[in-house]
Amino acid sequence: MRIIETSLQKFRNKLTKRSRTDYIVLHHADWPKCSVYDIHRSHLARGWAGIGYAYFVSKDGQIYRGRPHDAVGAHCEGYNSVSLGICAEGDYEDEWQMPSEQKNAIIALLVELKKVYPQAQIVGHRDLIATSCPGKNYPFNEILQAVKTKQQIEEGTKVAERWKVNIIQKGKDLELLNQDHDPDDVAAKWFAVELAIRLKEEISEVKETLNKIREALS
Repeated sequence: MRIIETSLQKFRNKLTKRSRTDYIVLHHADWPKCSVYDIHRSHLARGWAGIGYAYFVSKDGQIYRGRPHDAVGAHCEGYNSVSLGICAEGDYEDEWQMPSEQKNAIIALLVELKKVYPQAQIVGHRDLIATSCPGKNYPFNEILQAVKTKQQIEEGTKVAERWKVNIIQKGKDLELLNQDHDPDDVAAKWFAVELAIRLKEEISEVKETLNKIREALS
């Protein structure tokens, strides 16, 4: 995922950092065709410090940075100090379908943001205040489900890979390995040979011990 750093003109006022992030708020621009720069100019014209959203996602799937992601926003009255806003280009009250490029970009962005703010709840603008934003045709439920699915897949992959880590640890416990190893590293031939030699030596010692026990019992 690539975030395009914008050359927005300076924000009018000094921005304040948020102390916490309880919500990630999804918006539409209510503007069929616009850019992050259009939004910035529009918000400046309202007397705001500048663009109120942390991110702007265009219809072709490009992600643009707005104001710093950890700054207090200007996008959801009453919640700006505890939320981060993402704006999608378009008017999804009237436009029927969000382009797949845009939708997939929003999903990817949300997956990454949830790693930074795991406790934050993903909501639509209308879930917090009386508004139609992000529009009745904004695919909110589809996006939310896709984010949850991707998170589950990533977590499942991590769990599935733990068996490799456990094998490495067991090898260290048995003194077959004397240091940590990346489970996915391809073993060099010398390493495999050394491990085989050590295993053979261990087996020989076990056999010798068993023979001594037999002799003692006979």
